[in-house]
Amino acid sequence: MPFAAAGITRAGDGPVTEGDADRVLPLASVSKPVTALALLVAAEEGVVDLDERAGPSGATVRHLLAHASGLPFEGETPIAPPGRRRIDSNTGFRVLGVHLEEGGEMPFGE
Repeated sequence: MPFAAAGITRAGDGPVTEGDADRVLPLASVSKPVTALALLVAAEEGVVDLDERAGPSGATVRHLLAHASGLPFEGETPIAPPGRRRIDSNTGFRVLGVHLEEGGEMPFGE
């Protein structure tokens, strides 16, 4: 069944919602920019470094953020050397989340 919802905020008025605003939906691809933002904040605060090793051999946090780590869309086995080509990689962003958890010493969700 198709589903849509929207929230609108106007200056001076309260928020207006349309659709089932209580329905919980997965973040899906929105999780990639959320992860990237969290990682960049962590880098700014010195928790992680963009050029530190992360992911497959030879890859860095910067490679993972740029979808250039060599990891495939799904799966742990690299399909290209780091920096060689860009591959939209869900796996790479899962690796970034784990890396951020380790560097920040707290669960990524927090």
